[in-house]
Amino acid sequence: MGALFAGLTFTVRDLLQDAVGARTTLLAIALGAALSGLVAEPRIALASAAAFAVSELVDLAVYIPLRDRSRLAAVGLPLPIRSR
Repeated sequence: MGALFAGLTFTVRDLLQDAVGARTTLLAIALGAALSGLVAEPRIALASAAAFAVSELVDLAVYIPLRDRSRLAAVGLPLPIRSR
């Protein structure tokens, strides 16, 4: 089921990021990582929170520069290759 909703999740996250900005997105990442820590034993919760935080921060660092260059590139659609 997760594989089916992954594309939707990424799209919604990127649209939210566009709507509210990077600062609010960072706050949401921190909140999501903290919530991860509430649902399992401490060792698993820490690993889950760390994985969530790292993956979201990497997405944030990659998405914004790509979005500024090309919205199609930012959402993962292949761009045409330009000949030099």
